[in-house]
Amino acid sequence: MGDEWGQNPASEQPNQDDLDKRIEEIRRKVIEGTSEAQLRIKRVVDKAGEFWQQTNTPLEPRRPSSVEEERIRHLANMWSIGNWQIARDLGTYMDLVSWSEDKVWEVTIQTGWETRSMEIISDPEYGRP
Repeated sequence: MGDEWGQNPASEQPNQDDLDKRIEEIRRKVIEGTSEAQLRIKRVVDKAGEFWQQTNTPLEPRRPSSVEEERIRHLANMWSIGNWQIARDLGTYMDLVSWSEDKVWEVTIQTGWETRSMEIISDPEYGRP
């Protein structure tokens, strides 16, 4: 923008009115550019706000449609309560895509403490210690 004055010989210096006009033109272009940038930024921020609102819609509890589904949701809720990395009430809000029935064995393990001691005895079959 200002290169054309650098090409003129020193005797042809622009007068103050030309400088003022040129400065005003630059100022106007800068203001137009910043106004356009502000509008674009505002559009981006507004769009991001819309996306944020869509993701923050309150979850609605899902209603079980059968006894089996109710049992699955109940088990998922019990599991999610005990696991801090999983969303609470997972079974209440999750979408069940599919499930199937199969035979499952339920196993209960009970443990207890016992004390053992070492004794040297003879092997009844061979008589060795």
